[in-house]
Amino acid sequence: MEDLWVEPHPDALFCCSCRSRFGSAAPIRTFRLHHADPDNNHLAHTKIIKTPSDESIIIYDRHLQCLLQAGVKYSAISHVWDPEVSYMQCLGKDTSQPLSARREVFQSAQFIYHSLLKSGAITELDEIWYDYVSVPQWTDGVKGRILLAIPDIYGCANMTIIRFKDLRPGIVQLLYHGQTTDERVKAVTGICNLDWFTRVWTATEYVRSSRVMSMDGEGNVCPEGADPVFLNKLHEVWSEEAPKHSSIHHLEARAGIGRNLVPWNLGPLLDMGKAKSSNFGQAFALLSKRRCRSNYDFLHALLGLVEPTSDRPLGHDFQQDYTRIARLCLAIGDYSPLLMTPRIEEHHGARQWDIKQGLNDLGIWPLGAQEQLPDFH
Repeated sequence: MEDLWVEPHPDALFCCSCRSRFGSAAPIRTFRLHHADPDNNHLAHTKIIKTPSDESIIIYDRHLQCLLQAGVKYSAISHVWDPEVSYMQCLGKDTSQPLSARREVFQSAQFIYHSLLKSGAITELDEIWYDYVSVPQWTDGVKGRILLAIPDIYGCANMTIIRFKDLRPGIVQLLYHGQTTDERVKAVTGICNLDWFTRVWTATEYVRSSRVMSMDGEGNVCPEGADPVFLNKLHEVWSEEAPKHSSIHHLEARAGIGRNLVPWNLGPLLDMGKAKSSNFGQAFALLSKRRCRSNYDFLHALLGLVEPTSDRPLGHDFQQDYTRIARLCLAIGDYSPLLMTPRIEEHHGARQWDIKQGLNDLGIWPLGAQEQLPDFH
């Protein structure tokens, strides 16, 4: 994994287009796959890594502006990390690297690339941004700069591909063509329970994306514009089934709410995706219902959803950085940090609220989106 995740000389990295070093800028690392060793006429590249199946991963580092000016089309992949890969990444480069985790990194990159080629979603001239390959996970300085650039990486991508690894085509078929209430409710909960809907990073990636397609677990690609995260259809089916029950609570009981999610559990993701950003309160409320590996990830996802941009890397003091993001929002006229429900502490044995708990239904921010800037600021 060192070939992908370690940069021995990060200060020496340079842009394949303008040939200048990155300095404090984030390298946007994209890749193509090639079945044979690239010849000398191939585009200038950063490095080539052989996969276990003898394909070559051709990696390009560029400034985002250089990438766009060159007219390079790239697709950004939004996905949930495999638990074993995530654990390997957390342990660091000086620990054992399970063969199955290393295989998952390479095989998933190949699977996605070839599925997109087969579907016609990309051509052999297009490139992929995929964090397994595009973020040197064990080179902290470079990684930190890339994480701050995530909103722009997804916002400028020709297409964002949402990989629903745990989605089977039969569930989608039931959602659109189920004949009975049981079939339709099964489809609704089956999609709401997808891992992709439970992570903080995927919410930020979706909201910031300009064009979206989705891929199921078998590599089938849903066409652009066909409700790629199924949110419209989920709410439509739920609304059609509600009048068939004596109350919404009976429908929720039939769906097994508590062990299953239903559409309202997913939050205002669709509306935020249309707006491409959010106020602080709404963003915090959405992310607090999702899981994250660390407070660090939560803050990056939060910063990616709100309007202010920051070139200053996040530190390791959650409260300090959380307050800094809130103040950045206040400075541009977003006063929602002042209007949120205060922190809920443990009381009389009640479960303590935790941003990593995931999927709670606390009323942190009941006011919705900001409709206009304040008159006096």
